[in-house]
Amino acid sequence: MILNRQKITQITSIGLVNLIIAISLLGCTNPTQAQEERPLRRLIIERILKRNPNRATPTTPIATDMALQTLSYQGTTRSYYVYVPSSYQSGKPTPLVLAFHGGGGSGDRLAASTNLNDVANREGFVVVYPNGINNQWNDGRSARGSNTNTDDVGFVSALIDKVVQDKNIDKNRIYAVGLSNGGMFTQRLACQMSNKIAAFATVSAALPKNLQSTCNPGRPVPIVMINGTADRIVPWQGGEVARDIRTRSGQKPSGVGGEVISIPATIAFWRGKDGCTVQPSTEKLPDTQPDGTQVTRQYSNCRNSSQVVLYTVDGGGHGWPGSNVNTQTRRGELIGKISKDISASSVVWNFLKSKTLQ
Repeated sequence: MILNRQKITQITSIGLVNLIIAISLLGCTNPTQAQEERPLRRLIIERILKRNPNRATPTTPIATDMALQTLSYQGTTRSYYVYVPSSYQSGKPTPLVLAFHGGGGSGDRLAASTNLNDVANREGFVVVYPNGINNQWNDGRSARGSNTNTDDVGFVSALIDKVVQDKNIDKNRIYAVGLSNGGMFTQRLACQMSNKIAAFATVSAALPKNLQSTCNPGRPVPIVMINGTADRIVPWQGGEVARDIRTRSGQKPSGVGGEVISIPATIAFWRGKDGCTVQPSTEKLPDTQPDGTQVTRQYSNCRNSSQVVLYTVDGGGHGWPGSNVNTQTRRGELIGKISKDISASSVVWNFLKSKTLQ
């Protein structure tokens, strides 16, 4: 089998999770070809690792852990991963969590780095990890490369219908969670899809400024946010979102990713939408790990049993607390400190699980 540079590029673009598949395809040669192509296989591996130096490796092979499926929407084939817990029973309605990756990421990478599947298996809910077009979500920002012409909200609605058709899903317990760009998209879903999604959770994300005047959910929406005060990508104080984090150590990432309002303003926004009248309660959580962060929980009980909750990670950067992402890299330096005092996956599920469509 002879591979040209175009073929190499195609293989390297499929990502590290599919590396085994690529290697096995390359291995389907006779001994002479295998000997000739061994350097080529090394080249492919090196290119993939250079493109994804910080990519986490799942504890179980994704080929057996999750199913990659597709859905045709508006003439485009969209893909998504499905994780079904071992306790799933076709005769029993099961909660569903839609998990949205960050910009430049993918569903399998989010699953691998967050260990959300472990929580799903323990607690008994299905997780769907959709893949954004060009690894991005149209979260409402007017930003270069943000898929502003893509109807991702419509896609998610069609995806929910497809998953409900394929699995026995409790329609009153469908939830959305997202990281970074996926978190801002989740905030958009809270604005526009409160009729299908019961509750929302975002990590390292804020409300896009463009949505502030147009966001009118049909009901009070429960939402939990987890944000670091030292986030260099989605700034705590609001403003320009940094889209390109591949800058040299010590430099500020370039802000070309559209604008968001501040984290306090985002919380105040949702408190207003949910009719929260009582001042929020605040508690400092135990500082159990010497990671340079301290977590504080602020929560409000609001109209129609909704809640608005903020986990402030003092000193925390741009990432999923409790994740296995390696921060000892150049990209890790830009991401900042990832708190180990809490597991965002457990925090998110503990918030979502009691919420139902009213």
